[in-house]
Amino acid sequence: MLGIASNDQSIASATDALNEYADILKDAGMDVSVPKVGTEFKISVGTLRQYQRIDFDYLSYEENNPIPPDTGI
Repeated sequence: MLGIASNDQSIASATDALNEYADILKDAGMDVSVPKVGTEFKISVGTLRQYQRIDFDYLSYEENNPIPPDTGI
């Protein structure tokens, strides 16, 4: 897992949040790598290519369409 923090001061809180998320995914039976966090200026395109994006686009709300399932909006 890779997290991108806005600055060096926010790396610790971003790491804590990413570790909590990783634990949830592991509990669900997913194989999760050790979470890494860096600032956008320290993460290369080559690093990004090592990761697979989890697609949550289907949960996005589109104007004039029904609300996605399992939401409480």
